[in-house]
Amino acid sequence: MNRQALFLTIPSIALTLSLGSCDPNRLKRAACNDQTPLKEEIQTDTCYVYDSIGGNALFSIYAGTQIESVPTDNPEWNELAVTVAISSQEVSSNEIEEGKVLTNQEKEKIGEVYKTQNFWDKDKNGSQPVGILRGFIKKRDIDPNTIIENIIKKRCASVQNRNLSGMEEIVSKYDFVYYQFDSLLTNLDFYKEEYKDLSDIEEYILEDSWLSDPGADRLSLLFLQEQLIAIVHKRPLELDNLPTFRLPGGRRMIILPHVNETIADKLVKFKTEFYTSFFD
Repeated sequence: MNRQALFLTIPSIALTLSLGSCDPNRLKRAACNDQTPLKEEIQTDTCYVYDSIGGNALFSIYAGTQIESVPTDNPEWNELAVTVAISSQEVSSNEIEEGKVLTNQEKEKIGEVYKTQNFWDKDKNGSQPVGILRGFIKKRDIDPNTIIENIIKKRCASVQNRNLSGMEEIVSKYDFVYYQFDSLLTNLDFYKEEYKDLSDIEEYILEDSWLSDPGADRLSLLFLQEQLIAIVHKRPLELDNLPTFRLPGGRRMIILPHVNETIADKLVKFKTEFYTSFFD
């Protein structure tokens, strides 16, 4: 199976940089609250955004600003995107001038422009147009408590939370895509009878950032009978004393301790075959 065909199997999430909202019609959707941060946030009082790794400062953003970021080849740096409010004039000119104070959609000051910037993309519709600025920041400027992998690790530290109820807030706020494993198995060209034991698994997938690999999965949570049985991830995520298996494409799978050994072996084998086909 090639990658284009695989995209027909896994629905793509429409990723936006604006704040998400509750959708009462979404399957298994939890009520929104303030306990889990919706996006990564800056923790440094003034974070400088650069045109390249170790390059020139383009603009600054302040602590608490919500961002989207992805790792770079340099472990000390991330690529960043931030949404800012813009005027109708800035929409037309496609630039925000040096010295401009940056604000968010709530009109709160979130930074300052040091060099005239063009927008990577912008939404000019409605009464509150926004634009997206990009650059590079030092990874230490990101609040680690707002990184989704760290949030999941903290939630899973309690055995009582290793179930759908315990993870539902995260699944909801981050718009994980839900599907029944049986549907995936019947649509893949390497479906085999040996995987029928996996047909009752429910998987929730979080799409990777449009900054890095849009359409691919960043991480997924797998449940069987409401219990969390495995986590597949691309970015660092470790749960103490739990076995981890390498998968193609730089992914890893964490298997939870209560999982039947036969199910665990088949799941690792299936995911290995799945990602092998994915990257052909």
